[in-house]
Amino acid sequence: MPALFLLVGGMGLTAIAEQTISSGATTVMIGSMPIFGLFWSACFGTRPRWYEGLAIAIGSAGILVLTAGAEFRVSTTGVLALLLAVASWSFGSQLARRLELPEGASAFAAEMLIGGAILMVLSALRQEPWPAAISTQAGWAWGYLVVMGSLVAFSAYMYLVAKVSQTLATSYVYVNPPVALAVGAWLGGEQIAPQTIGAIVLILAALAVLSVGSLRTARAEATA
Repeated sequence: MPALFLLVGGMGLTAIAEQTISSGATTVMIGSMPIFGLFWSACFGTRPRWYEGLAIAIGSAGILVLTAGAEFRVSTTGVLALLLAVASWSFGSQLARRLELPEGASAFAAEMLIGGAILMVLSALRQEPWPAAISTQAGWAWGYLVVMGSLVAFSAYMYLVAKVSQTLATSYVYVNPPVALAVGAWLGGEQIAPQTIGAIVLILAALAVLSVGSLRTARAEATA
């Protein structure tokens, strides 16, 4: 079940969104994932603390600023796909914490195989064109994603989801936006809109509030 939300919903919808939205702007939106995680935690019965509510408010403002940019206004489909992707990934993370799942690398591999198989079926149903030949550059990019994105990053993420708090598990999104914006501008020639800069400031501020609040709460509980 988590594979359906994490890989099919999260990764599949992100791939659709990136057809019309730059990788930098996409990553800024994904940076709001801990905010979505707080929402799902509340749905599962965990009441947000005051600093979590403040983080949600600031992060929501950042999302509004981001989606007000020209890049998002011209692609309603991309915006909806990206919002659903972030919501799906964060919901799948919550499920993975609450369901009794097999442990170890074989479990992570099974999730990736199931997710990949479902995505291939959906691709065939949508009659997406498959290229007859793959360029060397595309082949290297695919290989990098397989090794670093799937074997390393996804396995590490699923391990963290099972072992640590949701806030800590999703803390990787703290550094993703600035790195993605820099790489997109460097390698892809992407233009960074002023709204994107404003949005990243707000989203990172929300994540900072969330991190500081979580750290202080953990210290208080440890000394109680």
